[in-house]
Amino acid sequence: MEKNDKYAVVTNAIESLEKGGSFNQRDREKFSQAARTHGIEDSVIEEVIDIAQTLSLIYRHEDLIDASDLPREQKKAVRAELQKSIDENLEALKGIRHRIFTMRLFESAFKFQEILNNKK
Repeated sequence: MEKNDKYAVVTNAIESLEKGGSFNQRDREKFSQAARTHGIEDSVIEEVIDIAQTLSLIYRHEDLIDASDLPREQKKAVRAELQKSIDENLEALKGIRHRIFTMRLFESAFKFQEILNNKK
């Protein structure tokens, strides 16, 4: 990962969560530390952590549903709702990643413009 690769920090968290990974206290600490090191703002870090915790809870609920005595049709309906929530939360994380990528792109463009202006 490059020194200022904010995009990669968020991407790594998303990829883990897409695979059903957990986001325990240690994961949150590691993510926060890496994100701060790469200049990601605290509000963005908190947003990612909130979404990640939500996803972790949903994954746990899926396991509980599977182990429950609910009739098959009810399990199917509940799992469909949980999957909808998973998809929405993953999309929110991808939106954050896209905003970071766009900001990085603009930062690079402004730096490039400064270089061009200084050569005149």
